[in-house]
Amino acid sequence: MAKRNIHLDGLGEDYFNQCAFTDIEIKDNKNIKKKSTGDKKITICHIPPGNSENKKTIEVAEQAARVHLAHGDILGRCAGEDEDDGEQEDKIPPVISSIKTTASTTSAFINWITNEEANSKIIYATETLNIALSTVSILNNNMVLNHSLELNNLATTTQYYFRIESTDAAGNTATSSEKTFITL
Repeated sequence: MAKRNIHLDGLGEDYFNQCAFTDIEIKDNKNIKKKSTGDKKITICHIPPGNSENKKTIEVAEQAARVHLAHGDILGRCAGEDEDDGEQEDKIPPVISSIKTTASTTSAFINWITNEEANSKIIYATETLNIALSTVSILNNNMVLNHSLELNNLATTTQYYFRIESTDAAGNTATSSEKTFITL
């Protein structure tokens, strides 16, 4: 049987590589052993169709994760579930995906998605951020999944360089690679 690839808009290989792991933990009377499976596994909050109250965290292979996400499951653990029935410190930053830019003559909207609620920040300049002597940043501290910020008072027909940062409630920060857009 031929292997079928499921492609979801904005969820590329980088997205899954950030979320996949190859080791599993085997628990046996409080002993934990790590075993390498050699296969990438992704944690999904499975939401059964028609029964959204019966959410369950599962670990699936990459291809199965794509199918689960396509029918409405969520990447990561289900809200309220603890990994070991105890308090777990969140050390995983949000995953940024689906970055879209819409520029006009003097402004630009930048939209993106995170897999968990996080704030919205954009750092931008008219030269690459690695060498820019001056940068501007815009921040919205509302914790959301769907992010949208507007950059105003931009110069016309100018190339801008920007980077997105989103920080979750636990203080974990995700940073996008540098992106560009040109105003009209």
